[in-house]
Amino acid sequence: MGDRRAPQPLALVQELVNTYDVEEDRDTLDGPDGLADFVARHGLGPIGLTGTDLPTLRDLREALRAACLAHAGCDLPEATCRRLDALLAAAPLVLTVSAAGDARLRPAPGLTGSALFV
Repeated sequence: MGDRRAPQPLALVQELVNTYDVEEDRDTLDGPDGLADFVARHGLGPIGLTGTDLPTLRDLREALRAACLAHAGCDLPEATCRRLDALLAAAPLVLTVSAAGDARLRPAPGLTGSALFV
């Protein structure tokens, strides 16, 4: 996807997309160990991801890759848009407000596994 770094709020998205190296045909999310390494490397702690989350996480990764490519001028297939919408709908967000009045979107309470990535 290139050598440019994403802005900090999108760094994890970039790292997830880059778990598959297209040029080398190498997938670091190749199994539970690769998933555990990714989680540990990014300090995500115990978020309930297991090997059964791998297909969903890979699906999310590829949909995000397609969305990133669309920003570079490539077409984003309608089916990919629908798939990404479905993945995102599985992980609702809530608006929280701090004592200082700052508003933030956060994952809804109770989400675990791949839903936390979405």
